[in-house]
Amino acid sequence: MKPFPYLVLAIAICIGCRKSHTVLIRESVYTGTFQRLTPQGGTIVNVSLTLDSGRYSSEGGSGRYPVICKGSYYTKPDSVYFLNECMFTADFDWTLILSGAYSYTQKEDSLIISRQYQQVFTDIYRLAKKQ
Repeated sequence: MKPFPYLVLAIAICIGCRKSHTVLIRESVYTGTFQRLTPQGGTIVNVSLTLDSGRYSSEGGSGRYPVICKGSYYTKPDSVYFLNECMFTADFDWTLILSGAYSYTQKEDSLIISRQYQQVFTDIYRLAKKQ
């Protein structure tokens, strides 16, 4: 037997099994609120977030609460990862930048994205698909 057909079959199987970052969140323009939830409460501000082809952009609240900017993102079944591409000055709290790993829940047209910081506070984005 010739080994060539087996080699072609093995390569085809390897290529077919390659993992990809599948977009699990519905791509759309979302509007809603952001809140940094602390034991004392937390101010709620309006935000928007556009998710399109693995890219995100947005409008955050005033006074850099929060800072969303733009970049790329990818999802896994239980989390979404934002890779921010913007440059920032050092005169504000950088934990307010939408960047890094967040958990998410999506039901119909609503999307909740959240991240907890050292069990002290939690950032919560409560969003709905823009009609």
